[in-house]
Amino acid sequence: RTVLGDFEDRIRGLANVHTLLSESEWQPIKTSDLCKQIIRGSIENLLVFQSIDLTVNSSKILINSNQAHHLTLVLNELTMNTIKHALKKRETARITVDIKQRKNIVQLCFCDDGPGYPTEMLSGDRSKIGVGFELIEGIVEHSLNGKVRINNDYGAKTVIKFENEI
Repeated sequence: RTVLGDFEDRIRGLANVHTLLSESEWQPIKTSDLCKQIIRGSIENLLVFQSIDLTVNSSKILINSNQAHHLTLVLNELTMNTIKHALKKRETARITVDIKQRKNIVQLCFCDDGPGYPTEMLSGDRSKIGVGFELIEGIVEHSLNGKVRINNDYGAKTVIKFENEI
């Protein structure tokens, strides 16, 4: 049931980005708008008695529809990880997303205020990671041709860098 629920959440995220792209007539969209819509959608669909405070910095950085689809899956997985781990034994959590572009490289920093990544993951041991993080790495590295870096900074911090195709 958990696996089917996870797939349902992933499909819902894709439906959200499809709606957003349809509304923009498949033109490039602001990365910050994408982040807000996908993360809020995941939060609304997965939380009933707990809450997450979301802050996404305003950004004029545009990405194309192909990159938006890939980034949607990544954002959905990161949000699900926050819900699973940062809200253990807590009523509220915080997600902060910062988006920058230097030259043609987009940097998206997704942070939560939970317990952070396990030390095994930080040291490079990926043997005990779940399917969700493997999915994140696979999408970023193979579909976005980018890189993922993780560390702990008052919670889990995930930095994603990829070349903007626009």
